[in-house]
Amino acid sequence: MKTKSGSKHVKSNSLEISEGNFEKLKFESIKKTQEKIFWTLPSSKSHFIRWLFLSAQTPTETLIGIKHSVGKDILSSADVLEKLGVKIKKYEDFWVVKGCNKEEFIEYPELLDCGNSATAFRFLCFLVSRNGIKARITGDKSLIKRNYTELFEILEKGGVLIERESESIFPVTFSGFYSSSKINVLTTKTSQIISGLVLTMPSSIEKCIFLFKDKIISRSYFQLTLDIAMISGAKITFNDKNLIIFPWVPTINDKIEIPLDESLLIMPMLLSKLHSVDVIITNWNNKKDILNNHFLLNSSSNFGLKLNKITEGLLISNSGKGDFLEINIENKIDLLTPLLVLMSLSKGGIISGFNHAVNKESNRVESTLYLSNQFGLDVDLDINFKISESIISVPKNDLISFNDHRLQMTAMIMLSYTGGAIDSEKWYEVTDPLFLQKLIDSKVCVC
Repeated sequence: MKTKSGSKHVKSNSLEISEGNFEKLKFESIKKTQEKIFWTLPSSKSHFIRWLFLSAQTPTETLIGIKHSVGKDILSSADVLEKLGVKIKKYEDFWVVKGCNKEEFIEYPELLDCGNSATAFRFLCFLVSRNGIKARITGDKSLIKRNYTELFEILEKGGVLIERESESIFPVTFSGFYSSSKINVLTTKTSQIISGLVLTMPSSIEKCIFLFKDKIISRSYFQLTLDIAMISGAKITFNDKNLIIFPWVPTINDKIEIPLDESLLIMPMLLSKLHSVDVIITNWNNKKDILNNHFLLNSSSNFGLKLNKITEGLLISNSGKGDFLEINIENKIDLLTPLLVLMSLSKGGIISGFNHAVNKESNRVESTLYLSNQFGLDVDLDINFKISESIISVPKNDLISFNDHRLQMTAMIMLSYTGGAIDSEKWYEVTDPLFLQKLIDSKVCVC
């Protein structure tokens, strides 16, 4: 049952908090879940979206294998590409993508809606602009709040006309051909701009040199982009100051297998910690890539957890208090909120390297601090997050997700322990469409 209440408005720095006046999901505090909880992880949207945009520029068919659930960001990416003329056949276990030659894309497509996906939006801007497509693009209320200044500056310097219909960012229309052989790329806020430039080089008409003044944050995601490009035949020369790349015709001969999103392993880890229950990841595989580097497996003892491979999958067990942890998450920024909570339920620690989290779906620095305060966690924020061992308490107010799927998933797991309410918008479906159902299947009471 969804309920509504009156409204109270609070403002904390740049984070606006409207308490009440929204539909809610109510969680009841449970003292005991099932003896074992069975959990699955969704497909990695970082891998999937990159392969979709590359295969969209490949005139032959690309076979993409799917073993895990598919979130809305992936579906939004597929939708905008289909509206450009890319053929995508979707089956339960695989998709077949038949891309376009440069002259085959639809020149005047209908409105392209990227939903919640900033990755899709940034990649799409470069794809339509390199192909001279006049495209009107929009996104949801979370996407509209994000900063695209550097993206738009690069496009305009390359000859693209950008037209807005109002003071709001969306809808925004792009027209003209993008062409620039030497580009200064800001890499301190996101690596998605440089990734978008690289992955749309099959649509470029010229060799490009990308120049970097600063180090690339979220480096592992950029490295994933380079790996995917080079697998398909790209010739790239790269160092910390520049990248030289030529246009290429992608060749994708083998079936692409999309891995699971290992960053979301931290959610069932938090569930196990809070409820002292065994959780089994039934679709676990032990493969490593540039993103799935098993950081969480290697650090599990710091959280008082044991992770062991068993016949049924990966077993997560609560083994005690854990140890103090000091960590830089510059290349693991998506872990910030649940990681901070896990550390507070263990022996605490220090988190650094999170400044670019202000550019996520919410200002994730402030929204993480908000969530910590609501649950009574002992957290200080100056240059770093300083986290002390804490006892979780029941929130005094109904919670808000700030349109942020990772914040919402973390909050829902915490509410399964304390009880309380949170806005009912399904932001979790962006990444993990089965998330709430998995909680319900674990005997968490949600109404």
